[in-house]
Amino acid sequence: ENIPQIARLQYAAEWDPEPYAWARFRRYFQWETHQGIEPITVELKDLKPGSVPMAVLTGTVRNDFTQAEQQAAQAYVQAGGVLMIDACGGQTDFAKSVEATLLPQAFEGVSPLPIGPNHPLLIASRPHADDLTHALLRGYANENGGKDLPIEAIAYGKGWVIFSRLDLTTGLLGTQSWGILGFDPAYAQALMKNAVLWAEARSPVPVAAPAAPAATQP
Repeated sequence: ENIPQIARLQYAAEWDPEPYAWARFRRYFQWETHQGIEPITVELKDLKPGSVPMAVLTGTVRNDFTQAEQQAAQAYVQAGGVLMIDACGGQTDFAKSVEATLLPQAFEGVSPLPIGPNHPLLIASRPHADDLTHALLRGYANENGGKDLPIEAIAYGKGWVIFSRLDLTTGLLGTQSWGILGFDPAYAQALMKNAVLWAEARSPVPVAAPAAPAATQP
């Protein structure tokens, strides 16, 4: 059985702020879906089109992404990949770096837009997926403007970029730490599960160029 790989993207700054998050999520995903996933570390500049169904980029501090990283992200998404980006802890410095030095250069002329309630990420459109149309935030996020930070997306070529200024990565730990501008941990885990299932369904072959549908038909 081919176990789909999920690329965790490495770059010059703090790319792995919660090292235990994906070890725990891997077990959660197996428990929830009876399917395995294999998180692997990939340098962002070395991310290849069609290599993995989903790639995850997170961070907490400012990082100016390089031209090689911008080009790799563009080629990966254009070929049908799902690039999942979150600001770990809800840290604005990282989110601003993504907005300033990655998205405009890699996906020129296309701005992120809030995802609608019928987006595949948020609906139970396949086995083991959950209905997530009503977002649940941590108490800290509710008190500090989290409701005004929707998940955004870019449809580009055959693929997608999903961009969350609210934390998802810390949520994968399942702990209710205060001071984190993010989704409720249970919601964050379910959202990442939905994302993996969606990316897999779009790309049934884990290591090959996927025959992805057009971005308008997710």
